[in-house]
Amino acid sequence: MEKTLRMLIEDDIKITRLVQTLGKLEIDASYYLTNTSTVIFRLAGIPLEGHEDQRFDDYFKMIERCASRPGSPDQLQKQAVEIVQIILNWQKEYNARAAC
Repeated sequence: MEKTLRMLIEDDIKITRLVQTLGKLEIDASYYLTNTSTVIFRLAGIPLEGHEDQRFDDYFKMIERCASRPGSPDQLQKQAVEIVQIILNWQKEYNARAAC
């Protein structure tokens, strides 16, 4: 599962980087953004009801921050792994709350 999450997040960063670059050229490519975040959250077992708005905001901020940094494929993979770990921590938080 972690490898799948990493690959999806890497793609999200790449797509966001492309959209940001095209935006600098005054080309609106926002319709190329995907709804991958929902798939990522579901795959990680994070419920999409409740506090999901804050988690989605946090996720998009992380993706945008990574996309704005130039980097090699290795750096991209490292950034994606860091985001996967954050998402898995969110999953643990949800599981702990559900157990109470």
